[in-house]
Amino acid sequence: VYVTHDQVEAMTMGDRVAVMKDGMLQQCDSPLTLYDKPKNVFVAGFIGSPAMNLLSGKVNENGVVVGDWTVPVPRDVLGKASGEDTLTVGIRPEDFELSDHGIAVDVAVVEELGADAFTYGTLSGLSPDEQLSAPQIVARLSGRTPPERGTTVRFAAGEGHKLHVFSNKSGDRLS
Repeated sequence: VYVTHDQVEAMTMGDRVAVMKDGMLQQCDSPLTLYDKPKNVFVAGFIGSPAMNLLSGKVNENGVVVGDWTVPVPRDVLGKASGEDTLTVGIRPEDFELSDHGIAVDVAVVEELGADAFTYGTLSGLSPDEQLSAPQIVARLSGRTPPERGTTVRFAAGEGHKLHVFSNKSGDRLS
């Protein structure tokens, strides 16, 4: 990124962040824009701590099937993925909430931090061997009532929270 001397004086540390992969610029923007609107799956997984949950699933007419739950995806977004059998759904840990519906997760670890609790697990029903290579699912929940280790819970994106949908062919964000 090239800027003039005048632009440098007007900028403060952290105004713009450039995310690169293998020497190629992936996205350059404000930290909040990178977090809220990552251009692709690489940026989505790179920005944030803990990182965005990136879950691949089969496409159906209503959304993307992850485990035993169909993550609802608007038809216009599915239309951008014509010809793709699978897509990746991205959900930030703080956008998950405990629910009666949603992605079934076997809880492996609960990290209680006072006001927050980070819950780590994998899709429910996987064998111990499958769990070793399965993507970890992380939820940031209230520290007052976290689930217990060894239980199975369901997570869904809370009302008004963002779901990101990424192409598995290009890696680009579709939503």
